[in-house]
Amino acid sequence: MEEELGISWREALRRGRLHLQRLAAHVPDYLAAVQGIAKGGEISEEEAGLLDARYEIFYSAYAKEARPECTSLAVLPERSASGELFLAQNWDWIPGVHVAWLYFQSPDIRVLAFTEAGVLGGKIGINSAGLALCVNGLVSPWDRCDGEGLPFHARTWRVLQSRSLAEAQEIIRSGFSPCSANFLIGQKDEAVSLERAPHQVWALVPNHGMLAHANHFLCPAFPKMLWEESVSSFLRQARAEELLSRTPKLSEKEIFQILSDHHGFPESICRHPEEGKSQYATVLSCFLRPEKSRVLYIHGRPCEGNPLVIELGSLSP
Repeated sequence: MEEELGISWREALRRGRLHLQRLAAHVPDYLAAVQGIAKGGEISEEEAGLLDARYEIFYSAYAKEARPECTSLAVLPERSASGELFLAQNWDWIPGVHVAWLYFQSPDIRVLAFTEAGVLGGKIGINSAGLALCVNGLVSPWDRCDGEGLPFHARTWRVLQSRSLAEAQEIIRSGFSPCSANFLIGQKDEAVSLERAPHQVWALVPNHGMLAHANHFLCPAFPKMLWEESVSSFLRQARAEELLSRTPKLSEKEIFQILSDHHGFPESICRHPEEGKSQYATVLSCFLRPEKSRVLYIHGRPCEGNPLVIELGSLSP
């Protein structure tokens, strides 16, 4: 917090307490689990709240300065080589952050989701109802770390427990949100990207069976006054759309090739830290096959590794 944002430890803990208050007002069961993390990790509840609130704390600051990027993709069955829905994403953050996959069941839905240490909800994943979720950070002039509404990680936690695309969309659209974000969700032969600002939501659907999203609002109805528009985001958006359109039927191999693309480096889809400049890089690259209940992922940059596989059906509580 001090190195990245200039926030003192005392102020960080204050924001952790505010986050706990929001959870108490909107999702008391989620709050109880965060309190369980505090007890199990032998840290204070404020510290646990701080860990879970990292999205709001960082992205409210990113509304005024540079921040990490992510690129997400959706391919409908009509454009996939295996005739099934694909979702995929590069998750860009601080190099050295270790990925973790969280499995939970509640009460008749099973969820497999990527998370970070201290974050309960998970933010990229699939469930046993065949629903998949990817996310992109967005910022707007209205983002506030102490803003009203359901926090980001609690919202993704609820989305990942949805049994239908309609239920997931209702969760994303409902109420207010402290900060902006994009939620790319899919199930069966449908996908939709919901751009969520604190007080409004816009929906985007695939074009010719494909959809890509970087880190700026794509909906033309959204004001162009936003501070988040960056060269990297526009370049990655255009490049991802170009690469998706090149192949009539996309397979796992082609998707990982897109996620490994270095066109426009260093402002590329596959991001590497730059000496003396931005130290953000791709930390996780994942490919979601919700119909098969399967996740393929690479820890780190996709150009440097081979995917590992996790099968939701092979996991047990």
